[in-house]
Amino acid sequence: MTSFDIKHWPAGPSVLARLVEKQLGAAITSRRKRFSSDEVHFSFKYLDHDFVVYEPYGDSDSYTIYLAEGSKINFDVISKIHDEFKEFNPGILGLLTGVFQI
Repeated sequence: MTSFDIKHWPAGPSVLARLVEKQLGAAITSRRKRFSSDEVHFSFKYLDHDFVVYEPYGDSDSYTIYLAEGSKINFDVISKIHDEFKEFNPGILGLLTGVFQI
């Protein structure tokens, strides 16, 4: 696995970015400019690997997380990120406020 999809994500990319920062402890390295038509919302670095968060067609409820071009493939790191997303459940209050119990 070199990428994975998050289907039916109930919140926007800003909540997803906070999850990446708070749950994974990753550093956001770039963000999409406001009102940009770019389908890449943000990039982040996790355990010395660069990842990209992409939204197909720029307007859907699913995101693809994949290794940035030129990054070495490490299946353990990708699996760890995938597992964190599968286990994440902010609850309705967390989704509404963006405040997560981590």
